[in-house]
Amino acid sequence: MNPKTPNDARQRRIPHKRRLLCAAISLSLTPLATPSFAQEQEIEEVVVTGSFIRRSEGFSQASSVTQVSAEDLIDTGTLNMGEVIQNLSFVNGSASATTNTIQGTSSLSNSVDLRGLGASSTLTLLDGKRVVDENLNNMIPTIAIQRLDIVADGAAALYGNEAVAGVVNFIPYKSYDGFKLDTFTERDSRGDYEEHSVQALWGEQIGPLDVVLAGQFRTNSRLAWDERNKLTNSGLVLSGNAPGNWYVPDRDASGQYTGDRSSAIDPNCGSRTERTDYVEGANNNPFGAALGANCYFDFGDTRSFREPQDITQYFSNVTWDVADDLTLSLQGYRTKYHSMTYTSTSNPGDSRVPELPTVRGEMPGNPFRAVNASNQPLFGFDANGDGVPDRGTVDVNNDGRMDALVAGTTGGPGLIPLYEDVQARSLRPINKTHTPSDGHTTDMDNLGSYTDRVSRYSFQADFAVPFIEGWEGMAAYTYGEANLKFMSNQNYDIEAMKQGLNCDVVNDREACYNPFFVVDQSTNNTVHVMNAVAGRSYEYTRDTLATVDIVLNGELPIPGGFELPGGVIGAAVGYQNRASSYRNTPSLQEIRGDTFIGTASTEAVTSGSRDVDAYFLELAIPLLPSLEIEAAVRREEFSTGQESTDPKIGATWQATDWLTLRATRGEAFIAPSLEQLLNPVTCGLDEITDPFGPHSGFTVACGGGNPTLENESAESKQLGIDLEFDNFDFHVTWNETDFANRIVGTSGQQIVNADFQDFKAATGFAGDGTVGNRPSAAQLTSWVNSGASDPSIIRDPNNIQSILRVDNTGSVNAERVKVTAYDIVANYRFGFNDWGDFRIGLQATYLDEFLFQANADEDIVDGVGMQNDATGAAPALPEWKANLTLGWSRGSHSVVSIVHYVDDMIYDGPTFSHIDFFSGTYRPANIVDTGIKAWTDMDIAYTYRGLELFDGEMALSIGSRNVFDREAQRTPQLAGVLGELQDPMGRSIYARLVYDF
Repeated sequence: MNPKTPNDARQRRIPHKRRLLCAAISLSLTPLATPSFAQEQEIEEVVVTGSFIRRSEGFSQASSVTQVSAEDLIDTGTLNMGEVIQNLSFVNGSASATTNTIQGTSSLSNSVDLRGLGASSTLTLLDGKRVVDENLNNMIPTIAIQRLDIVADGAAALYGNEAVAGVVNFIPYKSYDGFKLDTFTERDSRGDYEEHSVQALWGEQIGPLDVVLAGQFRTNSRLAWDERNKLTNSGLVLSGNAPGNWYVPDRDASGQYTGDRSSAIDPNCGSRTERTDYVEGANNNPFGAALGANCYFDFGDTRSFREPQDITQYFSNVTWDVADDLTLSLQGYRTKYHSMTYTSTSNPGDSRVPELPTVRGEMPGNPFRAVNASNQPLFGFDANGDGVPDRGTVDVNNDGRMDALVAGTTGGPGLIPLYEDVQARSLRPINKTHTPSDGHTTDMDNLGSYTDRVSRYSFQADFAVPFIEGWEGMAAYTYGEANLKFMSNQNYDIEAMKQGLNCDVVNDREACYNPFFVVDQSTNNTVHVMNAVAGRSYEYTRDTLATVDIVLNGELPIPGGFELPGGVIGAAVGYQNRASSYRNTPSLQEIRGDTFIGTASTEAVTSGSRDVDAYFLELAIPLLPSLEIEAAVRREEFSTGQESTDPKIGATWQATDWLTLRATRGEAFIAPSLEQLLNPVTCGLDEITDPFGPHSGFTVACGGGNPTLENESAESKQLGIDLEFDNFDFHVTWNETDFANRIVGTSGQQIVNADFQDFKAATGFAGDGTVGNRPSAAQLTSWVNSGASDPSIIRDPNNIQSILRVDNTGSVNAERVKVTAYDIVANYRFGFNDWGDFRIGLQATYLDEFLFQANADEDIVDGVGMQNDATGAAPALPEWKANLTLGWSRGSHSVVSIVHYVDDMIYDGPTFSHIDFFSGTYRPANIVDTGIKAWTDMDIAYTYRGLELFDGEMALSIGSRNVFDREAQRTPQLAGVLGELQDPMGRSIYARLVYDF
């Protein structure tokens, strides 16, 4: 069945002449935005996002608009909106990536990142109204989406805060007649990944009520890193912050302490030559691998490219035509997104290692046998025979414990072997040889639960405005709420670790915590101890958004009865109030200040709220029948002190029947979020390579809210040319967005790099920070002691070349970002005798420049054609990104093929990884020389429509994405893949059955 044609009172549409509608729709920058090949092309009256004015005459908007229909979504061969969005040529960045790489990309949250300006630069709407959670995973069922409208142009003058790069509007079915059932199944060709979905859409006129209901359940399996062994083993999967790196006291020839200490690794650390390929489901390399003075931890078998997930979504819309001049509607949806996350056995937390007590020699499992300077084993006294060496009254090592008394190198009655008191140099609280906690699998994957519940309801009244003839109005109240609950499984409890290290070895052995590699299970930890150390507890976040929208629109009379040659002036005025709030409840360990990863500061429940009042005016001025001027202005005032007034002006000139010219110019802004302003300091991990020394790996990075943040402000310009003939149309749009004070995240790597540049400027050091070109430890010590170094970088006082923590990694205002791009769309349709109908569609974006300046002290950099790995101001930016669509239809048969192209780029990510020194790896050679190679893959699908069953009709589709099984390029980075650009999935095969009656 087809959607009903809405009556004029309930859902007024903007009529378009065929050629003007085609101009608007073909501005779509996606090859998906085309009619289904198996159906006759029909022109339906539509409201294109980007204007509040309801007009009854044909028009083409000045801003380019992309439309993706429900049929187009089916043709993509995926139900993952993140994948749909990621393939759009004007989308850059990691916001819509579907691949987990630990840092930068995640399958848990997908949003729209137009032009690579960040997800916060694109406003996401549902049915024209703001959503509380812009995660695409939490939208309405796919079957309930009638179309997607994307305005790839600054739209703050109409929609306000965040509408800088553009607006994405999910438009649902609000009227439907019949029932549709849709089932979908997909798996990769290697058999590692599966996805299944069932969804339904029903609509009916029940008395005066027009009712639409939809529901969807979608589930997918896990795609683990070790299921792409070659790819994973090419990148960073080893960390030097491992269980097994210690400080051991030095002894003289008589076995007495000298007062000095040396670095040593756990004697049970594995050999680097023993490292092998990953075997799925196995506990790979549980003892790590030794290299120089470190024991490296292998975490590549514990994580996922895609997490397993279950998504349940419901949508409903009820419309009631109360009278000819009043229509009421109630709309709501609810989504539950649940995922089981897989993370490292444990993460390092070196910043608080100095707080741990010395690990006594008598601790169960201590592998450090005490020896004298000649490497002869030492024995100690045990006068009471309890197995614990007797201690004296001096503490030569100043480690907080009295030194054990040395009996010599020969054992005998009352003497026991002596083991060293050692201090951790770097530590992962849980290693793969430990007893699994209740939250670890048998092969030591660290599990975490992630549940996101989002709900929204909206009540709307469409009415005739009293006392103003011909004017119509809309008033709506919308309330949304998002509740996230997730397992905080990478904090660990330092107090539990201290308690376990200070245990009574003789009388309460089961309470002891053995932090070493375990070779004798009798010395392993109890589950009780592991649960305490793991410190697994939930965190909660709650966000709400209540919005009141009032929009009035109609015609503005000109005094004296004068009328412009093009007709009457259309106008819309409106008011919006937004009330938002958030509440974050940290884990128990954070509240108590007991997190091993982070600082000793306590984190209480935090919350914040603010109101926004907005007013706008929009005009459509038809100067001539072929020339229209569009003008809008919006004023927003925030209770937190921010404010902005943003104008926009546009022009559309239909020079001939086949040529249309468009232009816009406007201003926009992004206000800092409540979290960016108010969040307390929290800590996580950054991948940091220190140009001052050999430190390279995950490092604790801490940052919080920045109350000094200012609004981002932007100016956008757009020029467009549309050519349209009978079977051919061609469109070019030039777009420029110029940012000031753009809010970007500051990474730990950026802070360290900036400190190195300051060091070079102050000292004249000429090295570049690579191996062999670094300052000496003495030079670094002098720099730190000078007071000129960045105090945000906390270094180990016992090892100046080891970074314990980097602070102040939160959000800052960058000086400038300027993006210039060209969007190109072309479509050609033709029939060929009895062979059927054919279509060729091209959609491409050429990125001319992406200029960014992280702060006023740095040079302006053009990031086009670069990976931009070391900056938070720009994502990976291919110069060209394009899609070529080839389609054929004949009768009930149709085939659609889409070729995706991403241009090559310069690789500027890390080139050094400790994996270079290990076996069982597939490190790519000379990636700096070869760069990130151009990517081309192809999707193809065949559909047969017209299968009749009972009183309904079925359509069956089978297809393949990445049909030639293009493999992601191997890189030295985390997980070995550029998750924002390439998918490690490989070829997938899918089938879809749609039953409509």
